[in-house]
Amino acid sequence: MWQAEINYLLVLLAAIVAMLVGAVWYSPLLFGNEWKKFAKISPEAIEKARQKSTSKYYVIQFCATLLTSYILAQLVCLLHATSFGDGAKIGFWLWLGIVVPVLLGSVLWERKSVLAYLIDLGHYLASLVLMGGILGIWS
Repeated sequence: MWQAEINYLLVLLAAIVAMLVGAVWYSPLLFGNEWKKFAKISPEAIEKARQKSTSKYYVIQFCATLLTSYILAQLVCLLHATSFGDGAKIGFWLWLGIVVPVLLGSVLWERKSVLAYLIDLGHYLASLVLMGGILGIWS
């Protein structure tokens, strides 16, 4: 069975970068206010969430992002990506072929706003391209 030689420190770094992208992406600095409006999240819901401890949700999200980074590292090695551009292309194709269609279901079946969908797509595009690029440079 094929086994990639994974640089686990880079997997961790790529996951941290992706989490930082999300923190900035959904902050008021970029798309946070618009996303809340388009996702129809009420100020009451935001206040209720602030009163709860959300740290466990960040830990769970980080674990999921770390898994994504690890799988992306496997693909980067498997496809012999050896540059930022090569890794970024792999991240792009994963975004286009998996994330775009999967998230589209939330618009079609859950009646999620198309604008919230587009903001989410941008976040995943930026995250996967940067993660793939980071993993491609040092693979």
